[in-house]
Amino acid sequence: MAKTIGAEWTDFCWHGVSVDVPADWELGAASGTADSGYIRLDDTDMVRLEMRWEKSKRKLTAKDVVTNHLKQAEKEAKQARQKVRSKRDISFVKLDGVDYECFSFDAEYQSFGMVRRCEECQRSVFIRVMYRKGDSIRAAAKRIFRSLRDHPSGDTVRWHFFDLEFETPCEAELKERSLKTGCLEMLFKRGRDELEFARVSLAEMQLQKKSLKSWFEEFYSKRLRAYRASCEEEEFRGHESLVYTGKARLLYPIVTLLRIRRDLWARVWHCPESDKLYVYRVTAKPAETPELAAFADRIDCH
Repeated sequence: MAKTIGAEWTDFCWHGVSVDVPADWELGAASGTADSGYIRLDDTDMVRLEMRWEKSKRKLTAKDVVTNHLKQAEKEAKQARQKVRSKRDISFVKLDGVDYECFSFDAEYQSFGMVRRCEECQRSVFIRVMYRKGDSIRAAAKRIFRSLRDHPSGDTVRWHFFDLEFETPCEAELKERSLKTGCLEMLFKRGRDELEFARVSLAEMQLQKKSLKSWFEEFYSKRLRAYRASCEEEEFRGHESLVYTGKARLLYPIVTLLRIRRDLWARVWHCPESDKLYVYRVTAKPAETPELAAFADRIDCH
Protein backbone atom coordinates (compact mmCIF):
# COMPACT_ATOMS: atom_id res chain seq x y z
CA MET A 1 0.00 0.00 0.00
CA ALA A 2 1.45 3.37 -1.02
CA LYS A 3 2.32 5.68 1.85
CA THR A 4 2.92 9.43 2.07
CA ILE A 5 6.09 10.08 4.04
CA GLY A 6 6.82 13.04 6.31
CA ALA A 7 3.57 14.65 7.49
CA GLU A 8 5.37 15.72 10.70
CA TRP A 9 9.11 16.12 11.18
CA THR A 10 11.71 16.16 13.94
CA ASP A 11 15.48 15.86 14.06
CA PHE A 12 17.55 12.85 15.05
CA CYS A 13 20.97 13.43 16.64
CA TRP A 14 23.50 10.75 17.56
CA HIS A 15 27.29 10.97 18.03
CA GLY A 16 27.39 14.44 16.49
CA VAL A 17 25.59 13.38 13.32
CA SER A 18 22.18 15.02 12.88
CA VAL A 19 19.44 14.77 10.27
CA ASP A 20 15.80 15.80 9.86
CA VAL A 21 13.46 12.80 9.72
CA PRO A 22 9.71 12.09 9.74
CA ALA A 23 8.49 12.10 13.34
CA ASP A 24 7.28 8.49 13.22
CA TRP A 25 10.72 7.11 12.34
CA GLU A 26 12.30 5.75 15.52
CA LEU A 27 15.69 4.34 16.42
CA GLY A 28 15.75 0.62 15.61
CA ALA A 29 19.44 -0.21 16.00
CA ALA A 30 22.69 1.53 16.89
CA SER A 31 26.31 0.49 17.16
CA GLY A 32 29.83 1.85 17.09
CA THR A 33 31.47 5.06 18.26
CA ALA A 34 31.88 8.65 17.15
CA ASP A 35 34.68 7.55 14.83
CA SER A 36 32.85 4.64 13.22
CA GLY A 37 29.20 3.81 13.75
CA TYR A 38 25.80 2.83 12.43
CA ILE A 39 22.17 3.70 13.12
CA ARG A 40 18.90 2.44 11.70
CA LEU A 41 15.51 4.14 11.88
CA ASP A 42 12.22 2.26 11.39
CA ASP A 43 8.58 3.16 11.09
CA THR A 44 5.70 0.75 11.78
CA ASP A 45 6.09 -0.83 8.34
CA MET A 46 9.78 -1.32 7.61
CA VAL A 47 13.35 -0.09 7.87
CA ARG A 48 13.31 3.46 6.53
CA LEU A 49 16.80 4.87 7.01
CA GLU A 50 20.29 3.51 7.45
CA MET A 51 23.30 5.67 8.18
CA ARG A 52 26.96 4.75 8.61
CA TRP A 53 29.90 7.03 9.32
CA GLU A 54 33.60 6.48 9.50
CA LYS A 55 36.71 8.56 10.01
CA SER A 56 39.36 7.50 7.55
CA LYS A 57 43.06 8.33 7.42
CA ARG A 58 43.06 7.46 3.73
CA LYS A 59 42.16 10.13 1.21
CA LEU A 60 38.82 8.71 0.09
CA THR A 61 36.40 10.77 -1.98
CA ALA A 62 32.64 10.40 -1.81
CA LYS A 63 32.77 8.60 -5.17
CA ASP A 64 35.28 6.09 -3.75
CA VAL A 65 32.93 5.29 -0.87
CA VAL A 66 29.92 4.90 -3.19
CA THR A 67 31.91 2.58 -5.47
CA ASN A 68 32.94 0.36 -2.55
CA HIS A 69 29.42 0.30 -1.14
CA LEU A 70 27.69 -0.57 -4.40
CA LYS A 71 30.15 -3.37 -5.17
CA GLN A 72 29.42 -4.99 -1.81
CA ALA A 73 25.66 -4.37 -2.01
CA GLU A 74 25.42 -5.82 -5.51
CA LYS A 75 27.41 -8.88 -4.45
CA GLU A 76 25.11 -9.52 -1.47
CA ALA A 77 21.95 -8.96 -3.54
CA LYS A 78 23.06 -11.37 -6.25
CA GLN A 79 23.93 -14.02 -3.65
CA ALA A 80 20.37 -13.66 -2.38
CA ARG A 81 19.15 -14.01 -6.00
CA GLN A 82 17.64 -10.55 -6.01
CA LYS A 83 17.41 -8.40 -9.09
CA VAL A 84 19.72 -5.42 -8.79
CA ARG A 85 19.53 -2.01 -10.40
CA SER A 86 21.65 1.00 -9.45
CA LYS A 87 22.26 4.51 -10.82
CA ARG A 88 25.28 6.64 -9.99
CA ASP A 89 25.71 10.39 -9.65
CA ILE A 90 22.02 11.21 -9.93
CA SER A 91 20.84 14.84 -9.77
CA PHE A 92 18.93 14.61 -6.52
CA VAL A 93 20.07 17.48 -4.29
CA LYS A 94 22.52 20.33 -4.77
CA LEU A 95 25.05 20.93 -1.99
CA ASP A 96 27.52 23.69 -2.76
CA GLY A 97 31.12 23.23 -1.68
CA VAL A 98 30.58 19.68 -0.48
CA ASP A 99 32.16 16.41 -1.65
CA TYR A 100 29.12 14.17 -2.13
CA GLU A 101 27.39 11.80 -4.51
CA CYS A 102 23.75 10.68 -4.70
CA PHE A 103 22.69 7.34 -6.12
CA SER A 104 19.74 4.95 -6.27
CA PHE A 105 19.79 1.23 -5.54
CA ASP A 106 16.93 -1.20 -6.06
CA ALA A 107 17.05 -4.77 -4.75
CA GLU A 108 14.81 -6.16 -2.00
CA TYR A 109 13.84 -2.54 -1.29
CA GLN A 110 14.13 0.56 -3.41
CA SER A 111 16.33 3.29 -2.02
CA PHE A 112 17.92 6.67 -2.55
CA GLY A 113 21.40 7.06 -1.09
CA MET A 114 24.03 9.69 -0.53
CA VAL A 115 27.63 9.70 0.61
CA ARG A 116 29.00 12.93 2.03
CA ARG A 117 32.69 13.44 2.81
CA CYS A 118 33.76 16.19 5.26
CA GLU A 119 37.31 17.54 5.09
CA GLU A 120 36.93 19.25 8.48
CA CYS A 121 36.04 16.20 10.60
CA GLN A 122 37.32 13.54 8.17
CA ARG A 123 34.04 11.69 8.36
CA SER A 124 32.47 9.92 5.44
CA VAL A 125 28.74 9.58 6.06
CA PHE A 126 26.68 7.08 4.08
CA ILE A 127 22.92 7.51 4.29
CA ARG A 128 20.12 5.77 2.45
CA VAL A 129 16.34 6.09 2.57
CA MET A 130 14.30 3.00 1.72
CA TYR A 131 10.82 2.78 0.29
CA ARG A 132 8.34 0.54 -1.46
CA LYS A 133 7.10 1.12 -4.96
CA GLY A 134 4.38 3.74 -4.87
CA ASP A 135 5.55 5.44 -1.65
CA SER A 136 5.70 9.23 -1.95
CA ILE A 137 9.33 9.45 -0.78
CA ARG A 138 11.27 11.70 -3.14
CA ALA A 139 10.55 15.04 -1.45
CA ALA A 140 11.19 13.53 2.00
CA ALA A 141 14.52 12.02 0.91
CA LYS A 142 15.64 15.36 -0.50
CA ARG A 143 14.87 17.09 2.79
CA ILE A 144 16.73 14.39 4.72
CA PHE A 145 19.85 14.64 2.54
CA ARG A 146 19.91 18.44 2.63
CA SER A 147 19.62 18.49 6.43
CA LEU A 148 22.49 16.06 7.12
CA ARG A 149 25.19 17.46 9.41
CA ASP A 150 28.26 15.32 10.03
CA HIS A 151 29.76 17.07 13.09
CA PRO A 152 28.69 19.47 15.86
CA SER A 153 28.85 23.20 15.18
CA GLY A 154 29.96 24.17 18.72
CA ASP A 155 31.71 22.71 21.76
CA THR A 156 28.85 20.38 22.73
CA VAL A 157 27.22 17.34 21.13
CA ARG A 158 23.44 17.26 20.94
CA TRP A 159 21.58 13.95 21.32
CA HIS A 160 17.93 13.53 20.33
CA PHE A 161 16.12 10.18 20.05
CA PHE A 162 12.92 8.67 21.48
CA ASP A 163 11.95 12.25 22.44
CA LEU A 164 14.94 12.37 24.82
CA GLU A 165 17.03 15.48 24.18
CA PHE A 166 20.25 16.49 25.94
CA GLU A 167 23.81 17.69 25.31
CA THR A 168 27.28 16.49 26.28
CA PRO A 169 30.77 17.99 26.07
CA CYS A 170 32.49 17.17 22.76
CA GLU A 171 35.23 15.30 24.65
CA ALA A 172 32.78 12.96 26.42
CA GLU A 173 32.61 9.46 24.89
CA LEU A 174 29.56 7.22 25.02
CA LYS A 175 30.60 4.09 26.95
CA GLU A 176 27.36 2.33 27.85
CA ARG A 177 23.75 2.58 26.79
CA SER A 178 20.54 0.80 27.73
CA LEU A 179 17.53 1.58 25.55
CA LYS A 180 14.89 -0.55 27.21
CA THR A 181 11.20 0.18 26.82
CA GLY A 182 10.33 2.54 29.64
CA CYS A 183 13.93 3.21 30.72
CA LEU A 184 16.69 4.92 28.73
CA GLU A 185 20.21 5.19 30.22
CA MET A 186 23.30 6.72 28.61
CA LEU A 187 26.73 6.73 30.31
CA PHE A 188 29.54 9.00 29.05
CA LYS A 189 33.14 9.38 30.18
CA ARG A 190 35.51 12.30 29.81
CA GLY A 191 38.79 10.98 31.12
CA ARG A 192 37.84 9.68 34.57
CA ASP A 193 34.80 11.92 34.86
CA GLU A 194 31.39 10.35 34.29
CA LEU A 195 28.12 11.80 33.06
CA GLU A 196 24.97 9.72 33.11
CA PHE A 197 21.54 10.50 31.74
CA ALA A 198 18.44 8.43 32.51
CA ARG A 199 14.74 8.73 31.77
CA VAL A 200 12.09 6.46 33.25
CA SER A 201 8.51 6.36 31.96
CA LEU A 202 5.21 6.01 33.85
CA ALA A 203 6.34 8.34 36.64
CA GLU A 204 2.92 8.56 38.29
CA MET A 205 2.80 4.78 38.63
CA GLN A 206 6.41 4.67 39.92
CA LEU A 207 5.60 7.22 42.61
CA GLN A 208 2.24 5.82 43.73
CA LYS A 209 3.70 4.15 46.83
CA LYS A 210 7.11 5.85 47.00
CA SER A 211 8.46 9.32 47.46
CA LEU A 212 10.82 10.71 44.84
CA LYS A 213 13.66 10.24 47.34
CA SER A 214 12.80 6.58 48.01
CA TRP A 215 12.43 5.83 44.32
CA PHE A 216 15.78 7.38 43.39
CA GLU A 217 17.74 5.76 46.22
CA GLU A 218 16.35 2.39 45.23
CA PHE A 219 16.87 2.96 41.49
CA TYR A 220 20.44 4.25 41.99
CA SER A 221 21.39 2.17 45.02
CA LYS A 222 24.53 0.63 43.47
CA ARG A 223 25.88 3.97 42.30
CA LEU A 224 25.15 5.73 45.60
CA ARG A 225 26.76 2.99 47.69
CA ALA A 226 30.29 4.27 47.06
CA TYR A 227 29.50 7.75 48.41
CA ARG A 228 28.52 9.48 51.63
CA ALA A 229 25.66 11.32 49.98
CA SER A 230 23.16 13.87 51.21
CA CYS A 231 20.23 15.43 49.37
CA GLU A 232 18.32 18.68 49.31
CA GLU A 233 14.93 19.50 47.89
CA GLU A 234 15.14 22.06 45.11
CA GLU A 235 12.54 23.20 42.60
CA PHE A 236 13.69 22.69 39.02
CA ARG A 237 11.67 24.22 36.17
CA GLY A 238 8.69 24.22 38.49
CA HIS A 239 9.08 20.47 39.11
CA GLU A 240 9.72 18.49 42.27
CA SER A 241 13.46 17.85 42.34
CA LEU A 242 16.28 16.56 44.56
CA VAL A 243 19.98 17.36 44.34
CA TYR A 244 22.44 14.80 45.73
CA THR A 245 26.06 15.56 46.62
CA GLY A 246 28.64 13.24 48.13
CA LYS A 247 32.25 12.25 48.77
CA ALA A 248 33.75 8.80 48.21
CA ARG A 249 33.50 6.51 51.25
CA LEU A 250 36.83 5.84 52.97
CA LEU A 251 35.82 2.30 53.90
CA TYR A 252 36.36 1.19 50.29
CA PRO A 253 39.70 -0.51 49.40
CA ILE A 254 42.41 2.02 48.53
CA VAL A 255 42.56 0.84 44.89
CA THR A 256 38.83 1.43 44.48
CA LEU A 257 39.05 4.75 46.29
CA LEU A 258 41.79 6.00 43.98
CA ARG A 259 39.79 4.93 40.95
CA ILE A 260 36.59 6.66 42.01
CA ARG A 261 38.14 9.67 43.76
CA ARG A 262 35.57 11.97 42.30
CA ASP A 263 32.75 13.88 43.98
CA LEU A 264 29.15 12.95 43.30
CA TRP A 265 26.56 15.40 42.01
CA ALA A 266 23.14 14.24 40.83
CA ARG A 267 19.76 15.75 40.09
CA VAL A 268 16.51 13.76 39.93
CA TRP A 269 13.16 15.27 39.06
CA HIS A 270 9.60 14.37 38.20
CA CYS A 271 8.08 15.96 35.10
CA PRO A 272 4.25 15.58 35.29
CA GLU A 273 3.78 17.03 31.80
CA SER A 274 5.64 14.10 30.23
CA ASP A 275 4.88 11.62 33.05
CA LYS A 276 8.58 10.79 33.29
CA LEU A 277 11.37 10.73 35.84
CA TYR A 278 14.73 12.23 34.88
CA VAL A 279 18.14 11.62 36.40
CA TYR A 280 21.41 13.31 35.61
CA ARG A 281 24.52 12.15 37.50
CA VAL A 282 28.07 13.50 37.47
CA THR A 283 31.17 12.14 39.19
CA ALA A 284 34.09 14.53 38.80
CA LYS A 285 36.80 16.46 40.62
CA PRO A 286 35.36 19.36 42.64
CA ALA A 287 36.75 21.91 40.19
CA GLU A 288 35.03 20.16 37.26
CA THR A 289 31.67 19.53 38.91
CA PRO A 290 29.96 22.93 38.33
CA GLU A 291 30.73 22.86 34.59
CA LEU A 292 29.38 19.33 34.16
CA ALA A 293 26.41 19.84 36.53
CA ALA A 294 25.23 22.67 34.26
CA PHE A 295 24.41 20.13 31.57
CA ALA A 296 21.30 19.20 33.56
CA ASP A 297 19.85 22.49 32.33
CA ARG A 298 20.19 21.23 28.72
CA ILE A 299 17.90 18.25 29.19
CA ASP A 300 14.53 18.88 27.56
CA CYS A 301 11.92 17.15 29.69
CA HIS A 302 8.71 18.39 28.05
